[in-house]
Amino acid sequence: MNFYNFQSDKNETLVALYYFNNIQFWKFIKNKNFYGIFLFEDQQEIQLEFEGTIINSTHTSVLFYYPYQKLEFLKNSKGQLLVFHPNYFCLDVEGKELGCQGVLFQNILKTSHYNLSAINFELLKTGFQEIQLEIESKAIGSYQFISNLISILLLKCLRIIHQINAETITPLTPILQFKTLLNQKVTTNHQPSFYATHLGLNTKQLNLLVKENLGKTTQQIINEKLIALAKSKLFNTQLIVKEIAFDLGFEDPLYFSRIFKLHTGVSPKEFRNNLREKFIEDLQNTSQL
Repeated sequence: MNFYNFQSDKNETLVALYYFNNIQFWKFIKNKNFYGIFLFEDQQEIQLEFEGTIINSTHTSVLFYYPYQKLEFLKNSKGQLLVFHPNYFCLDVEGKELGCQGVLFQNILKTSHYNLSAINFELLKTGFQEIQLEIESKAIGSYQFISNLISILLLKCLRIIHQINAETITPLTPILQFKTLLNQKVTTNHQPSFYATHLGLNTKQLNLLVKENLGKTTQQIINEKLIALAKSKLFNTQLIVKEIAFDLGFEDPLYFSRIFKLHTGVSPKEFRNNLREKFIEDLQNTSQL
């Protein structure tokens, strides 16, 4: 495995790039306080469990990772991983879609994994290579240059995803109606029965619909949407955990904290502190693999 990292003057890792052909490196990263872009090659099948969903693919593909999402490699894979810390490279000021709160990382109602054509794979691979060369150069202005290269890479990804979605446009089906309603009402309605009633279904029918299309129960999807919103508020606002819980419609902040830790493995306070450390922790542990 090859490993490249860009550090601050205080030897804090801000961005890192891995070239891997097994799963060992992922097990050694203990504190996953970063955003990541996986680029998988097609020499071998990938098999992952990502947020409770099994992903199988024999194509070149890309996967977008949000801090503290549940990701497990079920078999060895070959590819590249770019990780970057949100305090330095999240680019939220450049637009809702492009930033780390945008559709690439934060839309839990759509897949975060996309198969790529040969042309699009090479396009993203070139972006990774440009970042690697700048990390190695250690030249004047590398911080700004790398930030710009990541911004360009994210824009390339966004264009590719829009292209893929445009080619798979579907009519306003019941599952799309559910997604729309969830985006509008999730902070005030946490129960599947609410969404079933508004869609003219019973709870069992809605659960079967959601399970068939999204691979999870209705309650799991509701909870994951709430957790995604909570992560955004923890990083982007100064609200205390209790205020965030109330904003998201939880009457009991302790229950909110339990749900959050169940989904992320850390408490809301730990999540906020780890992302605000301003650098990526524990990545150096993998440099000797």
